[in-house]
Amino acid sequence: MEEDAGDHRMVKHPEEFAADVEGPQPPQEVNRLGIVSVSNSLPDDITCVAADRMLVFAAAGRQISAFARNKEVVMRYHGHKQEVRLLLPLGDQLISADSGGDVIVWDVQGGDVYLQLHFDPATFDPSAMMHPSTYLNKVLLGSSQGALQLWNIKTSKLLFTFPGWSAGVTALQQSPAVDVVGVGTATGRIIIHNIRLDETMMTFTQEWGPISSLAFRT
Repeated sequence: MEEDAGDHRMVKHPEEFAADVEGPQPPQEVNRLGIVSVSNSLPDDITCVAADRMLVFAAAGRQISAFARNKEVVMRYHGHKQEVRLLLPLGDQLISADSGGDVIVWDVQGGDVYLQLHFDPATFDPSAMMHPSTYLNKVLLGSSQGALQLWNIKTSKLLFTFPGWSAGVTALQQSPAVDVVGVGTATGRIIIHNIRLDETMMTFTQEWGPISSLAFRT
């Protein structure tokens, strides 16, 4: 689960949170909300945080760092030319996107670049991404122009383009149902969409601003 509260971003591990406070990350126990440890400092403000079972990934400027035990930097990923703003751990790979339109797939352990895609930010500026459940090697990218694209990151092939709903995509989230995802937009509209059938199932609208994140519960 992720929460965005002002300048703080929190990523949930079992019984702990890792919080971005514009520098070192202090994991906090959920039950007592006391700081457990403070990570090594990064050279720039943290722009996004993501986590898998073993590591916490944090982007600061053009550099991505992997933290073990919530404090030690065990790997750094270099290759972005612009500020990194999206991170998505996926198995033994990490996917990142920057403000210049580059999307890079990394080998988590070795730090090598597995695949690199480039988008023209004027026509498709990646603004959100997710891995649809059960879709092997597939990543769904949303753009600030509103369109979505489904990519196979193993073959570097564009599988399908969704035209969108005339609003920038600000959040993507898998629903409890296979093939169904939630799409949050800059206008406050939320679309529940079946990506296999390319059919919208329902929509919601909030009146107080863009959608910053989405979550489902059964």
